Amino acid sequence: MVLDTLLSFSAWDILRIIYAFLRRLVHRRPLSIHDLPLELLSDIASYLDFSDILSISQATGRLREATKARVVWHALAKEYSARHFHNVRPENGTIDTLPTDDLRKWVFPRLVLDEMWKKDMIPPPRARFLDVPRPMDCWELLPGGRWLITGHREGSVNFYDLNMENPVCQSLFQSSSMKGTRFIATSIDHGAPVLEFTIAISYSGTTGFLQSDPVKDPHGLLGGIHVGKARFTGAGSSSTLTARSVASIPHIRPHTHVWTLTMSGELIARNTTAGGKNWIEVIQWTKCSSTELMAASIWVEDPSKFGYIYLVGEDRALCVNPFIEMYHIPPLSRLRAGLDPAPTDGNNEDMVQPIWKYSGCNFDDIIPFFSFDGTAHRLVIQDENNIAGISIPSSSDDKPSIMFRMQMDLYRPRAIGLYKGCRLFDDMRNVRFGYGWQSDVNFVRGKDDYQCQMPKTYFDEELEGIVNLHDPNKEESGTVIGDAAATVPTSPSIMSALTGHQFGTTFVTIKINDEEVHLWKHTLLAFADHCRKW
Repeated sequence: MVLDTLLSFSAWDILRIIYAFLRRLVHRRPLSIHDLPLELLSDIASYLDFSDILSISQATGRLREATKARVVWHALAKEYSARHFHNVRPENGTIDTLPTDDLRKWVFPRLVLDEMWKKDMIPPPRARFLDVPRPMDCWELLPGGRWLITGHREGSVNFYDLNMENPVCQSLFQSSSMKGTRFIATSIDHGAPVLEFTIAISYSGTTGFLQSDPVKDPHGLLGGIHVGKARFTGAGSSSTLTARSVASIPHIRPHTHVWTLTMSGELIARNTTAGGKNWIEVIQWTKCSSTELMAASIWVEDPSKFGYIYLVGEDRALCVNPFIEMYHIPPLSRLRAGLDPAPTDGNNEDMVQPIWKYSGCNFDDIIPFFSFDGTAHRLVIQDENNIAGISIPSSSDDKPSIMFRMQMDLYRPRAIGLYKGCRLFDDMRNVRFGYGWQSDVNFVRGKDDYQCQMPKTYFDEELEGIVNLHDPNKEESGTVIGDAAATVPTSPSIMSALTGHQFGTTFVTIKINDEEVHLWKHTLLAFADHCRKW
């Protein structure tokens, strides 16, 4: 019958039918993946690996819905369990019985961690090997990561231009009377377009690591602080550093051990131990001579010898480790070098009590980062288990406030820092900080004593990243400066209670259901946004 019908058409009718059919084929809407049933899309997605699922989930809303299906996460969980023979059972059920949301929450961070360690490590973007001509006791990296200032055992202070392919040691200044550099402090700020800055060097008075030589220094007064003015000269690649001496400040007390040194404007602060007591000493270096000091001493119970001290304006001092304590700086007065102005009868009635104290974290072996954002001072502190942020108002009438506190497992932290211009707000949406780790500590036998070579890891606000200084050969003859991403940690942990943003190398960014999760690989970590109060 169909044949009879076709034979009844004229040639013209057949041509018109063929033309209409071809036109319909040409103008027919092409089929897309969205025309497939949602169940079929989910079945197809269940055959993909984790990274592909994350990619397609960000393509369209329909594909995002398809990747939420149980068949997808059940397949991923089974595949993960087949590859891992430890800790593969959820605590509140099994892979087959868990609800879909619980199953996804259980397997998702484990798959993220797996995905991180599949990535190849990227070599550090920059490394500089330095020839150190003499034993180096301390160093300080100026903001921006270009200039490294080094202090040496015989009393010299040198610098390196790290923009050079092969940086050379150049002399900054030499103290004729002081030996054994211990600490370097500078008054230069991040982002400040300065041509001149102040530098303070703390000396031990001998080439020994801690104590004065009783033969060369019977009264224990050698050493002290040498202050200089450093200036940038030239421009661009031809710029360099020059310095001139402006002050030599002796110790206030005999046989003083200095544990930390900091500087702010005309004030220098240090933690010291002398006469069996612990002191915070604040010195106005512009009004000191070789025999007298304009200073104030604060006798405190235990500022922790290897802790940190910071100046908050001109009226407060902040001690960190193991607790955080703030003290009022008493009025400065003129003191003669070598005369102990404090009571010696052992009574505690004149011991100064802190005006504010925070001991909520019980930090041990902490790494602090202290800065000023133009409105308030900011302190971020960390150890292996805790991170806390504190905002300190400029006015002493206002108390510091704890902006955030989190508990997490960090792998051997060595540096922490806030991004420049970042302030700590109550809503926690503008908090960003970086983290780097380093664990190599080497004790070597020097000519005069044992010397601890602790790698120094900086967070540089100008670079917005970590800079690490260490000795690659565990010898005193060489130092390498570069990105901290040098080795893969052996026991990484999944971070919780926050999300993060990248800085550094080899970073994994995951986004699923419009929720970003950023984790770190190797040694760099940065956090941001929605830090949950603990």
